[in-house]
Amino acid sequence: MSKLKILKYGETDIESTDIWRFAFHSDYPTFKIATNGNDTFSIASGNNFGEKVVTHNLGYIPFVFAAVEYNSKLFLVTRYVLSGETVPATHDWLGDIDSELIFELVITSTQIKIGASIFDSPDATVNNTVNLRAHWIIMLDEF
Repeated sequence: MSKLKILKYGETDIESTDIWRFAFHSDYPTFKIATNGNDTFSIASGNNFGEKVVTHNLGYIPFVFAAVEYNSKLFLVTRYVLSGETVPATHDWLGDIDSELIFELVITSTQIKIGASIFDSPDATVNNTVNLRAHWIIMLDEF
């Protein structure tokens, strides 16, 4: 049976037994990426929530890595909601906007939604638009 091996940049020994020399080696399981990307979204002035929706149409709930970038800082999204289930909130403190933001990833069989909401009180809103950037990697593997 054939093996597929891809060496990391600068490596030259394709027969090496050191797995760390390879970017990909078919003898070892790896995530397979369906799609990835990044795009801007915002929490508009007077609102308390904003989101980026990405359609994947895989027909099942995939494994997803997501992060939100704010003010040149990258925050891993650690709150997941699968097809409408609820989970406890996690918060990332961003003192320069005088509040906390909750980052959330909603995963369905056709899309992901990367969201950010302000957390002060149920009726809290932002005075000025908060600009964010969503980053995502959607795997072919099911969650």
